Amino acid sequence: MEALHVQIEAFTASYSYPFLKSGTQLTLPVPPFSGILGNLSACAGRQIAPDETLIGFEFESNGRSIDLERTRRLQTDSKHGRLSENPERGIAKREFHVGPKLDLYLTCLALEADLYAPAAAPCLGDPRTWDGSTSSGASNSYPLSPENVGRQLSRFRTRKSAV
Repeated sequence: MEALHVQIEAFTASYSYPFLKSGTQLTLPVPPFSGILGNLSACAGRQIAPDETLIGFEFESNGRSIDLERTRRLQTDSKHGRLSENPERGIAKREFHVGPKLDLYLTCLALEADLYAPAAAPCLGDPRTWDGSTSSGASNSYPLSPENVGRQLSRFRTRKSAV
């Protein structure tokens, strides 16, 4: 079995916990599987189904830090019950990865052309902010042992360091 190896790096990345929006917005330790499929779909210019390729990945970053984000809050008009912007601004704390690096291993060799000339740029983390993602493209394919590849191989390692 052959696989493509793709490296994606960025300045920062943040992967929000679903349904956790109170206090400090924490980041997941690794990108979610749905985010990886979304990046592959953006590069291909079409939806990539989960059963279209086996995906293995390694993720590491130089550490984590906290950013302050200015937020806009809404208020309800007491007279009509309509929403309007509250003139008071809020401050939210958001955790993010510093210098993230994602190594992808894909068994669908047909994705190689899409990775060399992507329809949209890959984006690590929160798409609301430009994170400076760069892709080195797909490297040469190399053999993988079939017994070592599962349906969703997700081997990762994180490096702990102070920022």
